[in-house]
Amino acid sequence: MAISQTEAARPQTEVEVDPDILELVPGFCESRKRDLKNLNDYAAGNDFVAISKVSHTIKGIARPYGFPTLEILAVKLEKAAKEENSPLCLEILNSAHQYFKAYSK
Repeated sequence: MAISQTEAARPQTEVEVDPDILELVPGFCESRKRDLKNLNDYAAGNDFVAISKVSHTIKGIARPYGFPTLEILAVKLEKAAKEENSPLCLEILNSAHQYFKAYSK
């Protein structure tokens, strides 16, 4: 069975997503790309409050959109930011970038 162009263009999700929100996944992915860019900027400036806020938001919305691993990374990032652990924040952000690349093609 052939897939439609819409289905081919839709980013993959890690788990099955409610069909009612499936069409929102591309927008979710674009927003997370912006978040990851902003998080890198915040990490460069050691803005741990901003990192904590953004990662907290990602933590709350990643799983419903089909990205539970992104949720786990956000939990770890929020904790690292609260501990003001810059090297760990950078390590987790790198992991988040690598992870997200695999699912946002």
